[in-house]
Amino acid sequence: MFADVYSTKERRQPAPLMPDWPFTGVLLGLSALQLVNVFLFVKMVAANGFWRMDTLIGVLLQGITSGYSGIVVAHELIHRKEKWLHQLGRVLLGAVLYEHFATEHIRGHHVRVGTSADPATARFGETRVEHFNRNVPDQLESAWKLETTRLGDPAMGVLDPRQLGNRVLHGLVAEWVVAFAVLAYLGLGAFVAYVAQAYIAIVLLECVNFFEHWGSSAASAASSRWTRGTPARGSRSTPWSGSRGTPTTTPTRPAPTSSSATSRRAPSCRAATSAWWCSRSSRPSATSSS
Repeated sequence: MFADVYSTKERRQPAPLMPDWPFTGVLLGLSALQLVNVFLFVKMVAANGFWRMDTLIGVLLQGITSGYSGIVVAHELIHRKEKWLHQLGRVLLGAVLYEHFATEHIRGHHVRVGTSADPATARFGETRVEHFNRNVPDQLESAWKLETTRLGDPAMGVLDPRQLGNRVLHGLVAEWVVAFAVLAYLGLGAFVAYVAQAYIAIVLLECVNFFEHWGSSAASAASSRWTRGTPARGSRSTPWSGSRGTPTTTPTRPAPTSSSATSRRAPSCRAATSAWWCSRSSRPSATSSS
C-alpha cells in the first residue's frame, strides 16, 4: 500500500506485445485471497461470537478489504473480454451483495455517465448521503430494466417465464442464497457480520462514485457531443498497482463553459477521506457570478 501511494505516477502504456498473464495473475491472486478472507471471517465470527471488540474491528477491516480488494478487483475483471474472468468478477461482487453492479456499470454507467440518466453521477447540490440513498436502489432498478429490455420487454413482470434468463435475478438469488447459507450453518452473528462487511464495501464504492462524478451532469446541457476519454484521464495506475493502466473507454462530455457551472464548489471530506467521515453537511453550492 505504501509503494502504491508514494510511487511515481505511470503514464506510459504497456508494450503492445507484452503478455497479459502477469497482470491477470495479480487479479487472480487477489480474488482468491478475498474469497478466502470472507470465508475465514464468517467462520471466526461463528466461533467467537459477534459482540466482541475483535469481531467488531474485524467487521470494519473486512469491509474495507472487500471494498479495496473485492470491488476494485471485481471492477477490473468485469471489464475483461474473457468470459471466465468476467464471471469471477461477478462472484466477487456477489460476496458484497452487489452483483447487479456488473450489469449496471458496463451497460448503464459507461453509456450514460455524466448525465441525469446515470444513477452513479451525483446531482448538483447533492450530499454524499443523499447520493448514496438515491444511487443504491436506482442502480439496482436500472440494472433490472437493462436486463428486462434485453429479454424483450422493459415492463416484464417478475413472474414472466423470460425472467429465467435475467442475469440480475441470477445474481440476486445466488448472493442471497450464500448469505442465508451463512445464517443457516454459522448462525445469526456470522450472517450480520457478513452483511455488515458488504455494506461497508458498498459505502466505500459509492463514496468514490460521489466524488469522482460529482456535478458531471451539469455538463450534459452544455454539449450533446460525446468525446472519448484520454489515457491520462482514464489511467490511475502506478508502477506497483498491478494494473496495466489501459485508456478508459468511458465517454465523457466537454466541460461546461457557463459561469454558473464553473463556479460551483466541490464537496468536502475530512483529510482521511474515509467514506464514513465524509461530511454530511458539506453541500456543494453555486455562487453568483458578477
